[in-house]
Formats: sequence, structure tokens, C-alpha cells
Amino acid sequence: MMGTEHEARYWLLLANHFDPSLMRNHAAFHLSSQLVFQFTPISYFVHLYVNGEYMGVYELTEERDAGPGRNEVTFDPDPTLSEYIIEMSWHPIRHGGVAGVDFFMAGESLSERYSGRRAYRMRYPHRDDCNGHFAFAQQFIDHVSRVILSEDWETIQTLIDIPSFIDFYILQELLNNADVFRLSVFMTMQREGAGHRLFMGPVWDFDQSSGTTTGTADPRYRSIIRHGRDHYWLRTLMQMPEFFDLAAARWEEVKDTAIPQTIAHIQSMAITYQYDFDQNFERHPIFEENPSWSWVNPYIWEHTSFMAQIEFLVNYLEERARWMDDQFHRRIAFQY
Repeated sequence: MMGTEHEARYWLLLANHFDPSLMRNHAAFHLSSQLVFQFTPISYFVHLYVNGEYMGVYELTEERDAGPGRNEVTFDPDPTLSEYIIEMSWHPIRHGGVAGVDFFMAGESLSERYSGRRAYRMRYPHRDDCNGHFAFAQQFIDHVSRVILSEDWETIQTLIDIPSFIDFYILQELLNNADVFRLSVFMTMQREGAGHRLFMGPVWDFDQSSGTTTGTADPRYRSIIRHGRDHYWLRTLMQMPEFFDLAAARWEEVKDTAIPQTIAHIQSMAITYQYDFDQNFERHPIFEENPSWSWVNPYIWEHTSFMAQIEFLVNYLEERARWMDDQFHRRIAFQY
């Protein structure tokens, strides 16, 4: 499909319904492809027609499944030998899922107000193949959570892949993703030697980021590790000098390379295909309708064309990058 180097059965069409630039997921994928993630979904924009009716511009991208060229994990009927793809998401609870069948709960609860417990959906192995796999994955995530809270750096390095955690943090922070550690947080448990290691990725779901929501409206406010949806993995790690110093060094590597390249790519795509994107907004005149979702940043509707939305997104990312650079240099672990 679309010149990929691997065969795959399942592909997705994303409507980017909450993103008036249509470009935030694409930007995240482009940046991800320049970082250390083992798999980044390929992303193309297409005009979609259904039974001859034009439906607008959609984003054709890969499913987050297991297979050659995607998440290359292996199944074993023995849970302790198998590898896993899991997703942190509250959707299974919201939609009436059954614990132990559709999801499992894992993580340490520090208090009623500050809980690290989350729902995890098993994306691989599939339900029919599972025999003790749910329980093993839950125990592993619980163990990872306890070790991170203990700030035992030696053991942390044996359980999580530090480079993917750092790049996950940088990407999520730059785009100021409102859904991080709530929805669509994908990770793999891969066998290494006698045990497993947790790798972050692939990245997914950025329509509610980079200024589209009231909580992300200001690019120079609110770190993802300190806002109201706290999750203590990154908060704890970023308070540890060993992790913070590695993250700061990685930031110095990507702030003048991968990030400006991603911003330039957004601008190039918008200019090259402006006519095509404008067709989408003739089909869906959202700038005239101004949807009144309560959580959407109302300021975003003041930008009443596709190119104005692109300018807003580019300015937001540039300002956010300057804010992150300031935070790293001040070494205050992203206080408010």
C-alpha cells in the first residue's frame, strides 16, 4: 500500500475531526519517524469518496497491530515468554468493558486524588490466544510502576527502554497532548534476556493537542507531567537527575534538527496541497459553523481558513519549543 516496504492487511482512515488544521497527527508521525521509536505509522492524505460522494480529506495510516514492518513482537503460549502490545486507555471502562477480558487495571494508587492506576487494553496477543497473558502483563506494569516510584535507577534501566521514554516525553510535551496517559498511549513489552523491557510507542492520537483544547491553549503554560491528569511515571523520572540529564541532552540533539524539520514539513505540505485541503473545507465548512464543543479552545475559530490554521499550528509549535528550551535550561523539571 502506497509504496510501503511491507505487506499489511489493516489500514485506517482518520477524519481528524477535532483538528481544524488536519495536520496534528501527521506532524506527530513525521516527528516520530525521526526519533527512536521502533514503529511509526506511515501517513498519507487522500480524498475520500463513498459511492461517488465526496467526503473530504482523510488521513490514510497504518493500524497499530503486530506484523513485519509494524510492531514486530512475537507470541508465545507461555505468558512469561510472549511479547505484548498494550494500550493505556479509559475507553474500555467507558464503553462497558469487562475487567480481565477487555482490559486490566494496573499501577500504584498514591492517594484518592493522585492515582497512577490506569486501564490497559491488550492489543496483542489477541483475546482468543490469551491464557494467563492478562495477569502477566498486569503484574509487569505494576512492577514497573513500583520500581519507578522507588527511584531505583539501576533497576529502572533493566525494566524500561530509556531512549523511547525520553523521546515519547519530548514529542508529547512539544505537542502538549491533552490525552496523554488517558487515551491512546501505546507501548510494547519485549523480551530481553531473562525478562521483559517496556518500550514506548507507537505514538497516536493528537487531534486534541497543540492549542485545540482549552487546557492546551497557551503554548508557554502547563507541562504534560504536571497538569491535572498527572501520571507519575514521567513526573518521577523527570525529577531524577539521571533521567533528566539524559532528556536534556536529547533535547539539545532534536531541538535544532527533528523539530524544525517537522515544522518545515507541515508548511511544505500545506503550501503544496492547499487547493486539496481547501476542498475539504468546502465540503465541511467548519469555519462558518464554529462547533461549540465546550472543551475546544474558542480562540482557534478566529483563524477562519486552512492556511490560517496552519499558521496558528506552526506558531504554536515554535513557541512551545522555545518554552521547552527555557525549561530545560532552567532545570526546574517543568514547574507551572
